Amino acid sequence: MPLAAAALVVLAFADTKITHKSLHDTKKGKYELNLHWVELSPKSAVNNLANTLIKSAVMGDIVEFKKDAMEPGYKPVAPWEHEVGCTVSMATPNLVSVLIDTYNYSGGAHPNGWTEVVNVALIRGKAQQLTLKDLLAPGVTESDILDVIVLPRANAAKRERGMDEIDTLPEETNRKFIISKFGLTFPFDKYAIGAYAEGEYQVKVAWKDMTGLINTKVIPFAVP
Repeated sequence: MPLAAAALVVLAFADTKITHKSLHDTKKGKYELNLHWVELSPKSAVNNLANTLIKSAVMGDIVEFKKDAMEPGYKPVAPWEHEVGCTVSMATPNLVSVLIDTYNYSGGAHPNGWTEVVNVALIRGKAQQLTLKDLLAPGVTESDILDVIVLPRANAAKRERGMDEIDTLPEETNRKFIISKFGLTFPFDKYAIGAYAEGEYQVKVAWKDMTGLINTKVIPFAVP
């Protein structure tokens, strides 16, 4: 069975209502589909954009998944499975951070899984999807976080598992991070920084470890 991919978890929110949505679809002997996501209210620029991005990420390639599973003449050894769940890390009127976790089995030697992150904030009065650069104080570069803090911690985690170190982080690391009241978490899926057998990695960086690096106009609860 998949891990808690189908679970909906809310870790921190303020003045925001979170409604749980789900979609279940099964074709005996062909596939099992279980999607879980959230909708944020009241309507606002940040919530509206976040809702659009969340649903788009959850729905993903469902049409193609069902089409392939139902291909005429094809009989899978075991029913295909596709499960998606959300973890809401932050949901305030001006800042949303949601992790979307997908489990997928489409035949083959083993199932696969991946994560996506939706981060939306009000920047200069406009709702926008965030990259790491949007969080940084003036004069601070993404390298000051990724190369100086995240990469060494990722390599320390790999050494603990007896694995080889890496020289660079995946390109998407600058937009794939979770925001919480405690700091930033950088999730690395299987294959992202190592072989499938290594599993997943997470690098957590507390706000106190980024003192002076974060723009508190965007993240007001970060340590200045």
